[in-house]
Amino acid sequence: MKLLLDENISRRIVPALLSTYPGTSHVVIEGLEAATDLEVSNFARAKGFAIVSKDDDFVALSNLHGQPPRLDKLTLGNCSNEEVAAALTGQQQLVEAAIADPTDAMVELIPARP
Repeated sequence: MKLLLDENISRRIVPALLSTYPGTSHVVIEGLEAATDLEVSNFARAKGFAIVSKDDDFVALSNLHGQPPRLDKLTLGNCSNEEVAAALTGQQQLVEAAIADPTDAMVELIPARP
């Protein structure tokens, strides 16, 4: 499974995710920095990406247009790139199970608390 990171997530974490999610990319890497959310969603659908975002825009698009693409919504607040990467890699099984379930359009990831 490969992820497409939205512009609100740093593209610097892509290398940290590649061993867990091969083929992962970022909207800027894909030349979509000026694209609308609908264009990003259509790109993700066509290329087999699950979208990872921190905002609700893609949730609304999924409700309106259906899926794919699947959506991973990060509810992490203001945190470091390392914390974002750790949330995605540490919850890989949850992400993969949600994306594999055709009735599950979104998985919401929250930070692990000690």
